[in-house]
Amino acid sequence: MKYINKEKLLSYLKLKKEVALFIGVGQYFESKTFDWIKLEYHSDRIKCTKIQSLDEGSEIFNDVKSFSTINDLEKESDFNEESIEGTLEYCLSWINKYNHADTNKFILIEDLNEIYTLLVENGQLGN
Repeated sequence: MKYINKEKLLSYLKLKKEVALFIGVGQYFESKTFDWIKLEYHSDRIKCTKIQSLDEGSEIFNDVKSFSTINDLEKESDFNEESIEGTLEYCLSWINKYNHADTNKFILIEDLNEIYTLLVENGQLGN
């Protein structure tokens, strides 16, 4: 898996590449979640959204983007406010402060599937 150099991150976003950062495995009531942050470029601003995907996959079905999310289940609650917009520096600061994630490990969004598969193989996720 190829990590995106932080100095090149803004260029990726301006090229409309979908960029993600894996945060960890979480919990939502009795269900495990695959937690990640999506970065998008919107007219001179970066939008950062924390996403908690429900663990609905397996080694074969590992398309994290197609899983149901707590964001969708909780649309009417304060949970859905897990996003910010601003400069890249502001977003990186928010990620470090509230999500305690390694901001040197940004990937293209399709590489989330590889991380999910590794977690399934290690027994941390998977139905």
